[in-house]
Amino acid sequence: MKGFGAVVTGTLISGEIAEGATLDLLPKGISVRVRGTQVHGKAVEKARAGQRTAVNLAGVDVEQLERGMVLTEPKTLIPTQIIDARIDVLANAGKGVRSRSRIRLHIGATEVLGRVRVLDQPAEISPGQSALAQLRLEVPIVAVHNDRFIIRSYSPAETIAGGIVLDPLASKHRGKEIAKTRQRLNRLLSNSATEKLSAFVESSSLRGLRVEDLVATTGWKREVVTRINSQAQQEGTIVEVGGSLLSRESFERLVRKCIERTAEPSQA
Repeated sequence: MKGFGAVVTGTLISGEIAEGATLDLLPKGISVRVRGTQVHGKAVEKARAGQRTAVNLAGVDVEQLERGMVLTEPKTLIPTQIIDARIDVLANAGKGVRSRSRIRLHIGATEVLGRVRVLDQPAEISPGQSALAQLRLEVPIVAVHNDRFIIRSYSPAETIAGGIVLDPLASKHRGKEIAKTRQRLNRLLSNSATEKLSAFVESSSLRGLRVEDLVATTGWKREVVTRINSQAQQEGTIVEVGGSLLSRESFERLVRKCIERTAEPSQA
């Protein structure tokens, strides 16, 4: 706006935005400062979750802004191009969703192109059916666990499916891992928060995850992740080692590796 500079609008999904706050503009990773906020055309000191909000930003030019960008607390969320998801194809869709097909993904206010890899058999999700799949996108976006999305066919651009994000920071799956991957993703459909957190930690294998990683993956507040982590540790499914979280199985594998290494004869 003339005299104000860059102004962005959108619905505040969670938390608050206050005048003077420093935020990250993703997926470009630009650090910005809030000059002022408005809700329904009226200036406010703070905008809160659920409100339609306009934010006047310093530190960014209008030319750098694109539809679908996301404002977040600094160093909280991570842009991604590979997402594991459950796809639900519309019963009246003109065609199903096939592996390797090019699609248009609508998530939040973002529209991006990508390709689908169906993780179930057969490698096509027929109209009226649901299945697990991986979405590989052509440009980075911001997403968290349980985000909803819409899929439109590449050409003609018709709505054919919807879905839910399961793992927003997924990696490409090897063929021999698909069965185990499907098992883990089905756990992410659970209503149990500790089951979900344990599944995310288990997928990290010996690398482990930090609380910050789980915040970026789930979109849960740090105190929520900490509380659920404590519950999972009490249940014995997660072990914390040096600030990293490991599944019980990964921890025991790591212990065995350490014992084997220390038992090896030293080299002169």
